[in-house]
Amino acid sequence: MKIHITLVGGQPVPVYLGLKELQPEKIIYICSKSSRKEANTISSHYENISHEFIELDPVDITEIEAKAKSLYELYINDDVSINLSSGTKPWSLLFYICFENHKSVDYIYIDQNNYLNNIRTKEKYQIEVDKHIYFSLHGNPLNKYKDFKDYTEEDENVSRILEKIRHLDYTTFSKLTNPIDKEKQRTFKNTEGMFSLPNNSSISWNWNTNTVKIIINKNNEMTEFILSSPNIRSMVFNSGWFEYLVAKHISKNPRTRSVWMNCVFNCVSDPLHSKFPILG
Repeated sequence: MKIHITLVGGQPVPVYLGLKELQPEKIIYICSKSSRKEANTISSHYENISHEFIELDPVDITEIEAKAKSLYELYINDDVSINLSSGTKPWSLLFYICFENHKSVDYIYIDQNNYLNNIRTKEKYQIEVDKHIYFSLHGNPLNKYKDFKDYTEEDENVSRILEKIRHLDYTTFSKLTNPIDKEKQRTFKNTEGMFSLPNNSSISWNWNTNTVKIIINKNNEMTEFILSSPNIRSMVFNSGWFEYLVAKHISKNPRTRSVWMNCVFNCVSDPLHSKFPILG
């Protein structure tokens, strides 16, 4: 059998990538009581592969050596791979030493840039990791987001116009598109709505037609702007247009693979944030 022994510490991604790349027939998760949660999370992505969990003391050399030797004897006639990337240093050292004379063993180490290094063959290559899985492994699943590629040329034109409106009157623009009043913020959820300021500047919207009208009164001169685009709702309010322009700039970097906006995370590892989503 292809047996994979993986040491599980506080960094789950290298463990996950080792499993993704090697696709063993059986997985042995070496974890401590404190890292059992990480082991369970990783295992949930590979439930179809036979596996077992072995809890070890993080630093008890006698206990670690005894378990490593017992696994050596148990799988002496199998193909074994050991992922030394995570876990404690005593685990890595003792599992390396105890399996050194195994007739068919590979040791792998995956660095912070997701490069898999085969210690015996010196082979090295990079492994891709899906970002959704990356967030999930760290206890912060991505529940909702907007891919920058989904924005249109009309959205870009709207962002440029909104930037000009802001320069026309910073204070008024901020009060219209980022009101402090909670009641006004709630009205943005209505299909149609409108509110005005004491200086008679106003903003109105219709989400059925994806249209927003902004009127700026500066020095008793009224200037009206009518804006429309597929994503107008997220562009106008809460500085979405500025986020778009930043994302546009980032997307031009040749090393950028994807840009996600309006990300909503529910941090399951934090009881407080599990109730209140984190925006990113």
